Amino acid sequence: MVVLALAAAVGWSGFRVLGPPAAVSSGAPATIEVQPGDTLWTIARRTAPEADTRGMVDQLKRRNGLPDGAVRAGQRLVLHP
Repeated sequence: MVVLALAAAVGWSGFRVLGPPAAVSSGAPATIEVQPGDTLWTIARRTAPEADTRGMVDQLKRRNGLPDGAVRAGQRLVLHP
């Protein structure tokens, strides 16, 4: 039941996390597909609500080679290695 509630929450959040399922440990990085209207700030808050948003934005910029922080819909960003 918890898994179903979590799946529904992710579906309603307006973004898709791509990559291997949590049960599969392939070492592949988790990625996210940028949706229309997304910014690094909104992605950072949505994917790591407990973390410092400014720090997460900086990590996303570095990890994805985004010197100006601009993203576009359909772009895939690496969330963590």
